[in-house]
Amino acid sequence: MFGLPVLLGAINLYVHFRLDSEDNWRKTHRFAGFVWVTGGLLFTANAFFRLPYLSIVILVLLVVLPFAYSYLIYTRQKRKDD
Repeated sequence: MFGLPVLLGAINLYVHFRLDSEDNWRKTHRFAGFVWVTGGLLFTANAFFRLPYLSIVILVLLVVLPFAYSYLIYTRQKRKDD
């Protein structure tokens, strides 16, 4: 029980293309914060509807959306640099 808050507090988005650029890191974490708060609200709303598949979809989106957004920023920056 003690280790769970420590584990959850240590979650971060570590991907090489995200770490290469401070701007990418900042934008990704700002976007992920919005996505995760929205996902939390959707999880709360789903507690009333009890749709198990909706929870799985929300969870997948919470992981995939920040990753895809960061990769999009990375490719745009790389294209701009070339």
